[in-house]
Amino acid sequence: MRFFDRDLVLSKELFKITIIIVRNAGYFKDFPFNRKK
Repeated sequence: MRFFDRDLVLSKELFKITIIIVRNAGYFKDFPFNRKK
């Protein structure tokens, strides 16, 4: 149980970090286009 809980927490944190990275990547990708408008 303990290992499972720790794994679940770790995967949740990784998921959060991944979302943040993806969001930031999309933000930077859109930035030049936003400035042109």
